[in-house]
Amino acid sequence: MKIKTFMLLLTLSAGACTVPPHSSGNQDTQQWQQTIQQLNTLLKERKHQAAIDEGKQKISELLAVADHTEPKDTMVKYARQMVNFFYFSYLGSKQFRPGIEYLDSLNDAPFLQQHCKHELLSARAGLHQMCGDNEAAIRLADEYLQLPEYDDADRYIPQAEIVSGVYIYSGNDIPQAIRLLEKAMECYHQGGKFHNMLRIISRLGIYYRLIGEYEKAVATNQEAINSYNDSIAPPNIVIAYGEQANLYAELGMYD
Repeated sequence: MKIKTFMLLLTLSAGACTVPPHSSGNQDTQQWQQTIQQLNTLLKERKHQAAIDEGKQKISELLAVADHTEPKDTMVKYARQMVNFFYFSYLGSKQFRPGIEYLDSLNDAPFLQQHCKHELLSARAGLHQMCGDNEAAIRLADEYLQLPEYDDADRYIPQAEIVSGVYIYSGNDIPQAIRLLEKAMECYHQGGKFHNMLRIISRLGIYYRLIGEYEKAVATNQEAINSYNDSIAPPNIVIAYGEQANLYAELGMYD
């Protein structure tokens, strides 16, 4: 499928990570942020196996504490980011099948089932899609959509990107992918943050063009172009400009 080949050129970036679960209060938050930085550094350096090994140790520590204490908000936030972290680590290393097996094992942990079900479903669906397990990927994505909605915009945006990709690559369901990314855009316009929002905007513009929604495609591509700054990866802005040029050519607007 042409769209799959094209869209896979938009590389996914690293997620987030961990906090040592033995701390409390400000110290707990500080240690959590420090560990996030360390694991993200490993991903940026493409030391995926080292990142995975370190991440496994940290989440094991968290689950051991969660079995004996009342979970704190910091622990829940840490666990959610850890699931996302494993997705990006296994994705970056192209260890899709081992990633599925490990996330399936995490799916059995009661603490994660209670607090991280959205992340577990989206991550597992995304890795199944990368393996070409289309039926399993769509099944997990459909299960994700049946979960209760939540108000955390920063949490929703990356989940929407992963699940929308499943519907595009595994189901060729462009309208469903659009609905997910439109909601992600609403979250963004209401103040939600994502480290590579421009990539999502560019993808939504592409999807609008594919279904003939040319006005929306032009406006979305232009928003991506206008959002560019030096902190955003150049490939995404190149794609936005290219899509806008292709769209104008398709409409005969060569000037």
